[in-house]
Amino acid sequence: MTELSDQRAAETASKGPDLAVVLAEATAQTVSNAFLVALVRSLQDAMPATMVLITEGIGKPPTRAKAVFSLKQGQLGVPVEYDLEGTPCDLVYRGDRIVIPDKLWELFPREKGLNGYCGIPLRDPEGAVRGHFAVFSEQPIRDPERTEGIIRIFGMRVEAELQRMSRDRDRENLIRRLDRQYEIAREASGFKSHLLRMIAHDLRSPLTAILGRAELMQALIEKDRTESGVPHDSPLMTRIDASLDAIVSASEHMERMIAGLLSAAKKEATSIEIYADRIDLAQPVRRALELSRLPAEKKHIALDYTPGEPLFISGDEDRLTEVIDNLIGNAIKYSPPESRIAISLRASEDEVHLSVRDQGVGLSKDDIAGLYKPFNTLSSRPTGDEESLGLGLTIVKAVVEAHTGSIDITSRGKGKGTEVRLSFPREPAA
Repeated sequence: MTELSDQRAAETASKGPDLAVVLAEATAQTVSNAFLVALVRSLQDAMPATMVLITEGIGKPPTRAKAVFSLKQGQLGVPVEYDLEGTPCDLVYRGDRIVIPDKLWELFPREKGLNGYCGIPLRDPEGAVRGHFAVFSEQPIRDPERTEGIIRIFGMRVEAELQRMSRDRDRENLIRRLDRQYEIAREASGFKSHLLRMIAHDLRSPLTAILGRAELMQALIEKDRTESGVPHDSPLMTRIDASLDAIVSASEHMERMIAGLLSAAKKEATSIEIYADRIDLAQPVRRALELSRLPAEKKHIALDYTPGEPLFISGDEDRLTEVIDNLIGNAIKYSPPESRIAISLRASEDEVHLSVRDQGVGLSKDDIAGLYKPFNTLSSRPTGDEESLGLGLTIVKAVVEAHTGSIDITSRGKGKGTEVRLSFPREPAA
């Protein structure tokens, strides 16, 4: 194992004839993938190498390495993925630079047939080891210091390029996330239009009755005037006539407004779309818990959740975060101060199950029967004067069903708490 300063590395590397020219020619006109390929090819020209790897770590801390680029027995791009345990690469992932000039296989029996090894860690902008750059050789390394100098020069260039690529990916991910948030907002607007259409439709019936009654009263008064021959021009009748005219005029205006709203709402989307990926359901649970922490602390409510093994489903992480945040938020609203809310994840053979169980006010049978109706009002009230619009579970059910999942809500009655259980098809282990 050898530690060299950057200056010493450059000095030892310069011992090789025209090495700087090799590096410059290989990398001057290339970027990104082509840049890394050029580095690997130049390294192969500068020193004998059986296998060259640029890897990224898998796991936190890394327990496996996966080649981002590889050169094996002269063939570029051979897929390579392996466990770090029992390899010299494991030491590199711990932050050490390693040079083993000869008899690598004696120190690491897994490397049978290989003699020379040189590896350096690749770090992210925060300094954490995210990958490594390694060269394996069937032949002993004749000049270890020069070899490490070459690897150091290449490693610094690779590290800088990988960090640039990482920043590009982060920027692209941010753009995609912003686009996704825009889509969610647009879909939410469409769903509101759907609800608006239902409300407008339901308002038409009572409004028609009001208008009909007002017009009937006007007709009856006019009929009485005609038949009796007595003018009804007293101050009271004058006020009644004016009031009826105002009711008719306002009702006709509201009818026109509702017709316009219905026409506009028909042009909006009404379905919920999801953008599914293979995700660990614990991730949206953690995000929802973070969103719910402040309102829980205000009521001194404990949120009990113990992370377990990864449980994968095909899901839209943003949508599921909204769903779980809604469930935990409801539990907080309807739970008394100093109580506890238990959030748990478990798996059966084919499904992943999420449970949110509180010690709150509970639900009656009538409440449970109408839970998914928009704007439904429960017989129980929030315990801290919070507002409840009655839309949350309507949206939750729509999102869960869009994931081909199911929702089940149970309560032993008033004052005995509530449990909400979501189930989703389980994805097989990778």
